[in-house]
Amino acid sequence: MAQPAETVRLAEAVEGPDLGLVRDLFREYQQAIGVDLCFQGFEAELAALPGAYARPAGRLLLAWRGEALAGFMPRLDACASCGAALAEGRPVRFDPSHGGLLCVACEPLGGGGLPSLSPDTVAALLRLQRGGLAAAASEPLSPPAGRESREALTRFVEQLLGRRLASRKFLDEVGPLLAPE
Repeated sequence: MAQPAETVRLAEAVEGPDLGLVRDLFREYQQAIGVDLCFQGFEAELAALPGAYARPAGRLLLAWRGEALAGFMPRLDACASCGAALAEGRPVRFDPSHGGLLCVACEPLGGGGLPSLSPDTVAALLRLQRGGLAAAASEPLSPPAGRESREALTRFVEQLLGRRLASRKFLDEVGPLLAPE
């Protein structure tokens, strides 16, 4: 039996956090094509968004699947800053402002206050990213992986929203109860 198609909702990006997401997507595109777009005033164009894309001449649309930006997930398979491979078997830093994990070359000296994820946590998050909630139910996170994941993903969501989650204090308080040492 065929799976029902997921509903995708389009929303116009006109201000604030939505334009921040558009900037992130444009930078991700530049990184993916491997071309420095400075010759066409790329950074100035991003700073001026919505700029030429504003009504009436144009529109910037974000595609949402449920409550998630379609295709917008933390990068866990390679460095979110430069695309390089991640060192295997060692902890890596998660940088919400770059949208994922950092390789050794891109990691700030001393960690820069960024959360560190163990190899086990990275493997668990990759499983969750590929398998969704079904993967979470079949292979629950260990308590240490749960704590590391919660911290990294909370910072990621806060970065996307451009503000601290109202529920952050509550999550910080109940977190130890949910994943005791």
